[in-house]
Amino acid sequence: MFRFLWLRKEQWLFQYFLSITNRYSVLEICLLVLIAFSVIARVAYLHLMEFKGDELHFLSQAYLNARSFGSIRSLNSSLPLPHPPLLVFVLALPVFFTVDPIIVTGWIVLLNIVGIWLLFEFLSEFFSRYVAILGTALFATAPWAVILSRKIWNPDIAFPFAIAFYFLFFIAIKDGKCWKVVIASVALAIACQSHLSFLMLLPTVVIYLLLVRPPIAFRTYGVCLIVVTSLLLPYVIDVVSHHSGGTQDFFASVVHSFSMPNASEFFSQLDWAVAASSGTHFDFLLGQQGFETFVSSNHLGFCLAILRFVVLFMYVCLIFQVAVLLKGLFKVGSRSLGMQQCILLFFFIHFCIVILAYSLVHVPPFAHYYVVLYPIFPLVFALTWDQLYRKYDWNPVRFMMHVISLGIVVVNTVFILSFFSFIGRAPEAIFGDYGRPYVLDRTQWEQQIQLFVRQHKWESR
Repeated sequence: MFRFLWLRKEQWLFQYFLSITNRYSVLEICLLVLIAFSVIARVAYLHLMEFKGDELHFLSQAYLNARSFGSIRSLNSSLPLPHPPLLVFVLALPVFFTVDPIIVTGWIVLLNIVGIWLLFEFLSEFFSRYVAILGTALFATAPWAVILSRKIWNPDIAFPFAIAFYFLFFIAIKDGKCWKVVIASVALAIACQSHLSFLMLLPTVVIYLLLVRPPIAFRTYGVCLIVVTSLLLPYVIDVVSHHSGGTQDFFASVVHSFSMPNASEFFSQLDWAVAASSGTHFDFLLGQQGFETFVSSNHLGFCLAILRFVVLFMYVCLIFQVAVLLKGLFKVGSRSLGMQQCILLFFFIHFCIVILAYSLVHVPPFAHYYVVLYPIFPLVFALTWDQLYRKYDWNPVRFMMHVISLGIVVVNTVFILSFFSFIGRAPEAIFGDYGRPYVLDRTQWEQQIQLFVRQHKWESR
């Protein structure tokens, strides 16, 4: 009987594998496997995560919030204004049970894995399956996207909520039903409170709706305005009541720093915008000396050249898609665009607002500031690649395109796995922003965390 059950199990597994091979091409299966590897990379090296003063601060604020749920906690930022409070509410569930940084970071990783799945569903809904798989693979394996999804920091929880908003927003635009639009407005208010930079979604949405004017009733807009205002109001009240001096300092610093950027500063913003969706500028994490050691010891010179090619090609794809979109706008107008063009228009408006705002107020170019632009560059790459694939029906050309796209995703995977392996075996070579991996100072960090918990036990009463 056991032999019979085993044979039936083997038969079921074979049938399942056969259904996958019939549904997906070899390339798509390979890309899905590499997406799985990117998930493993996020989880397997959690003991090597970044953990410094900022992470300790956010963890402690989440602990306080978990024991007095609903109160706004101070989340320090590099600006006079505090960050919106979404992070502490997101961390309330795991921190209620444990303050172990590895487990709490695992919760953040889980949210980002859900974000990857939502990205795939979002692209599958509005684009071809090839664009969905390739775009998801490019994003999921992008080294910076992996780094910015596995520590206790508000940029690391932003993407899942942003992609959830994009998905709900464009479904609402497509259907035009009031309740779907209201749900999308709730998702917008939540996504905006993940990081200060995501507040720029608000002008993006307003400009997009003014241009496209989807068939949505005027009263629905009124309901959405009330919903978004109500959900943002606690943060606004907290800023005004407890950080009024900071608010004045913030606007004073913005006015003071507001000036036309020079060319080098503007191109630096553009460079980092696409770098955050790839694997360049890792010398920021390791320092120049550490990065050179990393590349030479792992023989990654070729991989680095491929990553730089990807950055260049992503900008070529962006320019190409902007040109195609502008041609469509002049030809049929913004109200007659197809759904794919509407999505691209939204993302291009958002890209322009972010880059313009950062350039005008001279925001320093750091990778985490460009999480707000996810997943623009993987999308335009995959969409352009799909259009080229459909245009050239000569099999050798298509085969080479498959090899190149698969090779890029493989290079991403090799690069990030090599990075974690390097910092695990040679942490003394880290001279950049990454700092010492958590595992090296775990005892000291645990002592600080437990001391904080003992000092604030009264919060749980």
